Amino acid sequence: MGEDHQKEQQSNGTSLALLISLTLAAGLYRNGFPAIYPFLQAEFEVSRAVMGLYTSFLYLVAAGLAVFSGWIADQLGAKRGILLGMGSLSLLIMMHALAPTYLLILALAALSGIGFSIISPGASKAVTDLFPATSRGTPMGLLFMGWSIGGVAGAALLPLFASHLGWRWAAVLMGGFMLITITIFFIYFRDRSEPSSEIEPGMRLASLREGFVDLLTNPQIRLLCLGALILGSVSGTLATHYTLFVHLDYQYTKAFAGVGFAFLHAGSILGRPAWGWINDRLLAGREDLGFLFINLMNAAAFLVFALIYRMPAVPAAGVILAITFVAGFSTRGWPGVLFSAVSKQAKKAKAGMALGLALVFLRLGVTLAPPVFGYIADITGTYEVSWFLMSAFGLLSGIGFFLAGRQNAKKT
Repeated sequence: MGEDHQKEQQSNGTSLALLISLTLAAGLYRNGFPAIYPFLQAEFEVSRAVMGLYTSFLYLVAAGLAVFSGWIADQLGAKRGILLGMGSLSLLIMMHALAPTYLLILALAALSGIGFSIISPGASKAVTDLFPATSRGTPMGLLFMGWSIGGVAGAALLPLFASHLGWRWAAVLMGGFMLITITIFFIYFRDRSEPSSEIEPGMRLASLREGFVDLLTNPQIRLLCLGALILGSVSGTLATHYTLFVHLDYQYTKAFAGVGFAFLHAGSILGRPAWGWINDRLLAGREDLGFLFINLMNAAAFLVFALIYRMPAVPAAGVILAITFVAGFSTRGWPGVLFSAVSKQAKKAKAGMALGLALVFLRLGVTLAPPVFGYIADITGTYEVSWFLMSAFGLLSGIGFFLAGRQNAKKT
């Protein structure tokens, strides 16, 4: 019995490593392709606003299809769903190299959003199938750590490839790496999302509409979607405005702001598995406490950013980098806790849909909050008031989310 358990743990570890390799490859594209925008802009001679449409097309399609993509993963199984999404995405990325016009590049961005939308709910569902609810936060955090590592690698390496080989060959290499990754995944990954006796008969054939309505009637799922909106707002805002406020308000150089941005990502990379482990081991799987501590830590980090304006001198560079690392740890390290909580509240056959629904609200927060935050800074002349408001927002969100979660738990 002990030997069988050990073999199962080893198998789960291998499967998790394969899933992390997928998110790493997807992160390489997510952050790597925007890093080579200057090369595309020079070739196609388009404005910065038009260049930015690539990201808009990709994420609008991905967000719009997130629930449907999760449903696809539920119906096909995690492995086949991921193969469909990532396999098509790898081919579409390589097709960028053949595009003669920027209009076709935008069309490929929209099509890429379809495959891109399946990866996160599909991979998260796979983790749900592999690990029990009591210890799911850590592997889920490791899964999302892959996105961060891939993102940093893409932002650092793709411009180098584009400089020496041209952006088209950089796209081919990126898509080729993804294709190799998905091939290895196909060969070695053991899918556990096939129907079992735990799933009600016919549930896999339930309509998308029925499944969607069922999720929306679950008060805990609704609360977690609100939490995803809040955390997406916080994460997106800091990532969008960090380099601007460090350079414009603290008067550090652009180069230093870039170094600080790297520290923000480094905090995120550590925070994702760490928060999952904290939630599993120290908080006994109580995501309500996890979200409370995360939001309180966010509020503290933003309050420090705001209080620095009241100091006689801006702290030394090392202090700013330390604060930035801690901010990245909390404001961008929560995905393991969030998606573990969502998977616990959804029935097994609808885990993909639930994860997709949370992604819709998460991406909505990332899209809507940064412009509002920046608008307040434009009115007041600095980011000081914006940081004070964001700190209050984090404090109220953490306490409110905790109390609402406790209330919902009592009702159920």
